[in-house]
Amino acid sequence: MEVRAHGEASSGGTEDLLRRSISRLIGCCVVASACRLPQGQPGVLEIHKLTVGPLPARRLVIFLPGRWDRPEDFVRRGLAAELAQFGWQAEVWTVTLHVGYFRTGTVLERLEADVVAKMPSHLRPCALWVGVSMGGLAAITVDAQRQETWQLLLLAPYLGFPRGATDQQLWRQPFNPASRLVAQWVQRADLAGRVWLGYGLADPYGAGHRWLAKHLPPEGVVALPGGHRWVTWRQAFRQLLARVSPNCSGSRGASVDKPKPHLAATPPRVGGFASPDKDRANGYAVPPTREGGTLHRELCEPGLF
Repeated sequence: MEVRAHGEASSGGTEDLLRRSISRLIGCCVVASACRLPQGQPGVLEIHKLTVGPLPARRLVIFLPGRWDRPEDFVRRGLAAELAQFGWQAEVWTVTLHVGYFRTGTVLERLEADVVAKMPSHLRPCALWVGVSMGGLAAITVDAQRQETWQLLLLAPYLGFPRGATDQQLWRQPFNPASRLVAQWVQRADLAGRVWLGYGLADPYGAGHRWLAKHLPPEGVVALPGGHRWVTWRQAFRQLLARVSPNCSGSRGASVDKPKPHLAATPPRVGGFASPDKDRANGYAVPPTREGGTLHRELCEPGLF
């Protein structure tokens, strides 16, 4: 397995007012005004670039983190290693997305300017967006504004529904902006074979995941025992990778055979990521405690993340 890394700060320009307005509406639902997070004003998204396997790259993989996560978590938690073990030859971008971009309503503007605009033209149709929790909503937000052939692999995506909501409660409560956007997005006819979903059966946001699963073919969904945790997400990621072509030729089909990765290798150790102090300066809300490897303290209102 070969994984190489370096960091890059990308830049971008002003997006149109319509897209900015949509992004601001989503930001209102993700972080309510009562939420107080230790973060500054988010600016240009920083991209940490890795390469998996030998060059030239055949795919572009973009990792978007969840609310309490950082870009290096995709390496530390083994998702980059899974790509290598499945024989991918890919350029991998981990993005410094955090909840501040939703809070300020700039998530779509920054992803468009700092990520989409920087995609190599030959890899753009072959891009795979991998979003966990809040990052899944970010991936949907970008995809909803475009007609692209790229693909989305969503791991327990936050869909705008309240934490702990039941299947019956989903439609009895008024839509918030995020769930309205998702409800429109799932009506698209091109999701099958382009969008994959993985989640834990005990996830507190599971009602939304089950609702989304109904709009995808069975082979596009993996539901496993577990909750809103990295251990569940990695298992789902591993199973879904067995169904996604590493050669940008679409899905592998409906096969649900066990994955056949290359021989196991030591997960890569990638340096160059920010320290906790720099995280705070850059706008990350660093929680004070962990439990079993899972971040569990929520500083904002119940039902948001």
